[in-house]
Amino acid sequence: MVWKSPWMASGSGTYMQSLLGSCGIDNVLAGIKTKWIRIALTTEPLPRNCVNLSKPTYSLPHVPDVLLLPTEPFPFNENHRDDFGHLLSRERVHVVDGEMLCWWLSRTAEALAYFYHLYEKLRPQRCALRTMVR
Repeated sequence: MVWKSPWMASGSGTYMQSLLGSCGIDNVLAGIKTKWIRIALTTEPLPRNCVNLSKPTYSLPHVPDVLLLPTEPFPFNENHRDDFGHLLSRERVHVVDGEMLCWWLSRTAEALAYFYHLYEKLRPQRCALRTMVR
């Protein structure tokens, strides 16, 4: 997630996508070939009359294992974790350092360590979730 009102997320071809992918973190929206994706917080298909072709809105292809809320560019904080309660438990929504995710070049080395550590911390949670779904 990168913005609220409208909800927007990082897609393919962005620094965020590349950084997280380098750390083993997959983006459920990677299949949408646009950089900044306007999304509806649902996995249900959107009615055709709700889709504005000049600014398309996409539903989630599936519920992610975890959701990351960076403190930049939108200043997400702990209170925003509750906005996703209909999709994920609060424990699966994480506020992360936006400078690590958005400031390329000057923070890249530190960001790789930061998000790899996060990936390692979340990996048992992801494995348990996938096991329960199967």
